[in-house]
Amino acid sequence: MNVLLITMAWPKYNEFNLYTDLMQEFIEHGHQSFVVAINEKTNRQKTYLSCEDNIQVLRVKSRKNKNNNKYCKVINSFLSSPQILYGIFRFLKKQKYDLILFSTPSIILTPCIIFLKKKYHAKLYLLLKDIWPQVAVDLGAMRKNRISWIVFRLLEKTIYKNSDYIGCMSPANVQYINRNNQYLNNKIVEVCPNSEKLRDNHMVERDFIREKYGLPKDKIIFVYGGNLGKVQGVDFLIDIIRYHEKKPSIFFLVVGSGTEYNYLYKDINRNNYSNAKIIPWITKSDFIDLIQICDVGLILLNKNSTVPNFPSRFLTYLAAKIPIIAAVDKVTDIGDVIEEANCGAKAFNGDINSFNRAVEKIIASEENRKIMGQNGYKLLLEKYTTKKSYETIIQHFIE
Repeated sequence: MNVLLITMAWPKYNEFNLYTDLMQEFIEHGHQSFVVAINEKTNRQKTYLSCEDNIQVLRVKSRKNKNNNKYCKVINSFLSSPQILYGIFRFLKKQKYDLILFSTPSIILTPCIIFLKKKYHAKLYLLLKDIWPQVAVDLGAMRKNRISWIVFRLLEKTIYKNSDYIGCMSPANVQYINRNNQYLNNKIVEVCPNSEKLRDNHMVERDFIREKYGLPKDKIIFVYGGNLGKVQGVDFLIDIIRYHEKKPSIFFLVVGSGTEYNYLYKDINRNNYSNAKIIPWITKSDFIDLIQICDVGLILLNKNSTVPNFPSRFLTYLAAKIPIIAAVDKVTDIGDVIEEANCGAKAFNGDINSFNRAVEKIIASEENRKIMGQNGYKLLLEKYTTKKSYETIIQHFIE
């Protein structure tokens, strides 16, 4: 089977994420894998095709979105569709595809995806990682029933209707999609969560890594790693740091990038908190090393969200065998998953008392943290490997 993935989240060569892992799984099961990815590194970058770990990757030139205002980002995203089609017809014109995987964001590519589905008479499996336009409404960036919302909602409905199957990140996602899109056949909407390949994390020297990043060697380090944006509600991090500043055994490390990075950086450094440090995003391999010398992983989601998000950073913490505190909204089920597996604790974003109760539960004993970490790794093996995702997808397309 020839499998084509279209995504805006394909990493640099020699790096990996949940999409590279999934496509490697298809290769290991004898399928040919092709990827079309938006390349935003520079306006001068050309569209080009390369072979990366046995995957044919077409990196499509696109205007650089970073630092552009929201209107430029929307326009640039719409322009990506003809650029994708041009790239495919130029570099991959002799190929035919049996299965198209499409990951959201961005639903702006909907017309392009549907065109390719019909051209190749392919099946379409939607990997639903972001639910637009409701996320934008929750963040106050868009209003319902305005022209922009109507357009995005139409694109959302269109991609759902044209998908043979929709893979959601969690049961709460499935319920949300079915509840808000009753025209869909419930049988096509299923759980196909974020997943990753199992890797043997090499042993790191705890004191050396902590010294490398200027971290205390004798404290329990709570780490937040990943996107620092409105969706995560990361302003709550400042409340957390302030509240726990007088607890000498606790230290907070923030690692990431995003729209709120400068706000957090300025606040943490201006106030010279003794219990916190923020550093910009580092490579995936370095981040994995860093996570292994931390003690607790943090997940944050904006308290105003009505969409049940399920951050992929969850998997990194599980693989590192550290307990997790999820300070989340009231609609996501990631906190429930964590508590049911006894691999951490749930709190609510904006509620410092619930967060402090979660902290006290986690730091009660080192042995307790080890047990939670092991439980988390067991959960990873049971539900969140790419083998599980592959089997979920492929079962629909084998005779």
